[in-house]
Order: sequence, then structure tokens, then C-alpha cells
Amino acid sequence: TIPSRTAIAPQFNLHTALIALRCWWHLASPLGLLFALAAAGVVYSVKVDTFTASAWVWIKERPPYLLPGAQADDPHKFVNNQIELLRSPPLLEPLVGDPAIASTPELAVEIDPVQYLRSKLRIRALGQSDYFEIAFTSRSAEKAALLVNRVAHDYVALQQKQQNKSN
Repeated sequence: TIPSRTAIAPQFNLHTALIALRCWWHLASPLGLLFALAAAGVVYSVKVDTFTASAWVWIKERPPYLLPGAQADDPHKFVNNQIELLRSPPLLEPLVGDPAIASTPELAVEIDPVQYLRSKLRIRALGQSDYFEIAFTSRSAEKAALLVNRVAHDYVALQQKQQNKSN
């Protein structure tokens, strides 16, 4: 008769593992430390530092309306329109045309930097307030800060320009 596999396969038990650890610790410990240091070295050498910059803007729930046709009775829709305006090509195209912004490492290699910026620019509400955070992550801290500050500045300038037109 042929013995079954379950009868041949050794079963793991804690006592055997403790005996192996007691016999081989002097070899296993330095090897484990060596492999851990090698893994840490690989991770350190491959890792790319990134920096996230953010700016805050205040988006009111009511006029001045920057988008024609925005409904006066739906403040939530107005706020969503303003968030999309922050990501819109009319606001972002002049930014990527500026050499200081265009030299941002992530934008410099993109075929369509406006589309890349639209997808990577994060805009989120801060709690239940009227404040919103604009954030961008880059390998260059200075470029990330410059970019989000310019987006916030250009948005506020557009808001003020529209308000001056309506007055």
C-alpha cells in the first residue's frame, strides 16, 4: 500500500519551532539583521521625496456668481460650481503658461499639463465651513507652494473682477 500524504508530511508544532530557534538563533539573527538592512537600503534609495502644499480659499454660498446661469436658490450647486472653476482650463491654462509653474517637475514631463493639473489638484471642504483647501503634491516643495498659491490668488482675483463687473 502507498502511504497517504498526510501521514508523510510533518506537522508543525510550537515545540519544534522553539528547538530550531534555540539551535540556530546565532545564525538566524545576524542574517535577519543583514536582510533587514539591505531592504531598508533599497527602499531608501528608491524612495522619492514628495511635498504637499496647500492654500485655503473662502467660497461663499451666495453671490458674487462667477458662472453664468448658476442658480440663486441652490447654494450647494454654487459651491460645487466654484470648486470646478478652480480646476477649470480658463483658470489653469494661464498658470501652466508661466515658466515658473511650467518647470514644476510633474508638469514639465506631461503632454497636457492642464489635464494633469486638473486631475492632481485636490480641492476639499474643511469640515462644515465655507473654507476649502487647495492642495498639490510635487517633488519640489517650492513649486508645489507656488502652484497652489497662484491657483488661490487667481481664483480670488477672478472673484473680485466679477464682483467689480456686477457693481
